[in-house]
Amino acid sequence: MNDKSFLPPEERRLADELEALAERLTPRPTFTRNLEATLMNAHSPEPKRRWLAQALSALGGTVALILLALTLNWLIRSIAPQPQPAAGGTPSAQPPTPTPIITSETVTAPSEKTYDWHGTPLTLGTNLPGGEEHAFIFEYQDPQPATLESARALAAQFGMDGPLYGNAGALLMLDGNQRLSVSSSQNFEFFPDYPRYPAWRRLGNSPAVFPNDAEEQIRAFLQEKGYDPNAFAIWQNDLYASYFALPLTPDGAPICYEYFRCAGMRITLDKQGVVHVEADLPAYRVLHEPLPIISAEEALQKALSDQNGGILEGSLGPAGNPTTWYRPYPLDQSVTLYGWLGRLPSAEGGNPIVLLDGFPATGNVADAPAGGQLSRVQGRFRQANGTLTFEVESWQPTQNFLDGLLGTVTRQPDGSGLLTTSEGENLRLPDLPADVPDVVENAYVLGTRQGETFDWVSIDLRMQGGSGGGGGGGGGGLGFYKINLSGTPVPFPTPTPRPAPQSSSEGQGGVTYTVQEGDTLVSIAARFGTSVEAIVQANGISDPATIYLGQMLVIPVAGTPAPQRVEGLRGLLSITIYKNADGTQRIEYGFSRNDTQEYLVLEGENLEALQAYQYRPVDIWGTLEFRNGQAPVLQVERYEIPFPNLQFQTLRGKQQLSTVEGRLVALLISEDGQTYAQLDPLGAPTEVLVGQENDTIEVDALLIPGETFGSYPALRAFAAFPTGAPHHEFSPDQIPVIDVPDTSAPPRSIAMAVIERAELVYYMPDPARAGGTLSGDQRYIQPAWLFSGHYNDGSEFFILVQALKAEYLLPELAPYTQPG
Repeated sequence: MNDKSFLPPEERRLADELEALAERLTPRPTFTRNLEATLMNAHSPEPKRRWLAQALSALGGTVALILLALTLNWLIRSIAPQPQPAAGGTPSAQPPTPTPIITSETVTAPSEKTYDWHGTPLTLGTNLPGGEEHAFIFEYQDPQPATLESARALAAQFGMDGPLYGNAGALLMLDGNQRLSVSSSQNFEFFPDYPRYPAWRRLGNSPAVFPNDAEEQIRAFLQEKGYDPNAFAIWQNDLYASYFALPLTPDGAPICYEYFRCAGMRITLDKQGVVHVEADLPAYRVLHEPLPIISAEEALQKALSDQNGGILEGSLGPAGNPTTWYRPYPLDQSVTLYGWLGRLPSAEGGNPIVLLDGFPATGNVADAPAGGQLSRVQGRFRQANGTLTFEVESWQPTQNFLDGLLGTVTRQPDGSGLLTTSEGENLRLPDLPADVPDVVENAYVLGTRQGETFDWVSIDLRMQGGSGGGGGGGGGGLGFYKINLSGTPVPFPTPTPRPAPQSSSEGQGGVTYTVQEGDTLVSIAARFGTSVEAIVQANGISDPATIYLGQMLVIPVAGTPAPQRVEGLRGLLSITIYKNADGTQRIEYGFSRNDTQEYLVLEGENLEALQAYQYRPVDIWGTLEFRNGQAPVLQVERYEIPFPNLQFQTLRGKQQLSTVEGRLVALLISEDGQTYAQLDPLGAPTEVLVGQENDTIEVDALLIPGETFGSYPALRAFAAFPTGAPHHEFSPDQIPVIDVPDTSAPPRSIAMAVIERAELVYYMPDPARAGGTLSGDQRYIQPAWLFSGHYNDGSEFFILVQALKAEYLLPELAPYTQPG
């Protein structure tokens, strides 16, 4: 059974969350460079690729969906019953008698105390916990696949009774409008009234509310469902427009992951109460007795320092729920909609069930596909004894997919709507609700194309300023150090201080340079025509092998490097149009050289003809000039198009990972039996998979004649998606248009941040983001100080600081999942 085919609402919900994260997370430069490195969104350290960030911004959802699919893998969703420490037959080591990890003593910072946090004024708006602290080390326990017995036990706990469908590890029970999906001993998903939860919900577009008595409602719900409400902390989470009910460890702390997620139940409320519960409740055992940790004050000072190790940071633009209208589907009237229709087998030997977007389907469903199929379905919603079902009159498979379009919605005299997209296309919107204004600008419309009609599902205002659509964000810090439980302290090297930034691009005795992905002191010295020793001496670097992203170096040269002659230099074109507020525009001809992937700007006469070869190879003759503080400029004397008829192709096949030339690379075995080494758009090999190995996928690729990697012909993958999955079309010939901000507008007020929460938590990597499997150091659940709050524009931030004292750490960073 393919679980994501049988549980389409959850599948779509995850896809929507991924897309919404792409829309709301505008990462910091270090993450952007990682994003650009493999298939436009993996993170492999390579040199600067600024043009891909520009292309991503201009292409919008087209690339964003692809990027998230490649990085996080496609639509892996799990859902689980109440966990217990040392559950599932794990080692039975029991914790000592729980002791408070925080004493009643506190350190209160003066209200006027403000710190400098990476150039941002940071005010401590809460008390710092104080006193002598110790904390445990726990070990994560792998989840056990759901069984009939465990699923029935959880269903009984939730007051449900009915047949179970699916297979072990992915079980579904429907009881009236109640819906319970169970995937493991740690994960489940529960809908107390499924029709209240829009089946096509997008993140932030749910009917979520934040009532004043939310905590009371959630604790009452927990108690009703058999949980001890006092064993949970209740936190509001703006990113998911919901709340976290966080189970506390024996010593009274929650467990948190990276990037605004914690282990527990994510609970969404609507005006009627709890509408959705998604549980991620890790099991664990005590691995080590309590160890001494640094104080909250020490952790704050570490966060304020220039150190990056032992720290994880994240920020997220202002959250909120944009105004949303959903397509009305009346009862007992024939309607046509697009949805996932599939047959789910009984888990207990009974009759199967047919579902349409999660609703039980009756009627003409004898031939419903066993694997689930996106279909055009005609029929009627029916309600009997309070249970909502869909009576199918006819259906047929479709190759259409959900699309999101931005434009202006105008009400028509017949009650329908007209969507004029940002590309100038006009599409009819049937059944426009009466409360939609006559004109809605910057509307985001989700639906399916049907000729000149757009069968819409929802209309929202996420793109309108101030509507709560969310802003930018990103991540920082290098992650936590590995834990040292040997009892023998290992000394850390003396950290290299960051050089003070210069007031201009010209430094004393040289120029300043910001370290990029893939840089080494050797490559930087070669670029500027100086020596490694000179750079080391000018910057007081103690370890020439250690430089970090974003580090500003003083390069001791008398001036910029001398121009360099290039002959037939090959690279990939990336042309961008920059549109000014006054309507004027300029065209930048970008060039990413094949040998180093460095971004160059092309200047010269008669470059207009290059616009026909966007994202294709070109050979350049000319002079390479280095201009201080700018991208290098290649003065073009002449150029040649080596492959004037080269076109993009869509290849279908299966991916496998293999070691080629000493590194792990994704191979695509196409339907005709040809095996290709997968490269990113700039020509670097990548190990990114779409879904799992051997899944059938489609890749929009450029096959450059003669290009190979190892013994394999190579393809440059610009877009990839699972076969049959919703996706946006890739337009290789489209030149991105970027709006240039109006410099005459009043400047933004200075960003300021306030810490609103400071407490000790336990940290572990998010198993879902790590692909469902944790190994080695990832399995430690360790203490960390969490500082969180808001910027003055409403954006959220968090800082996680590793809490163990230095003698229990190793000077080696542990793996973790980067944001995005």
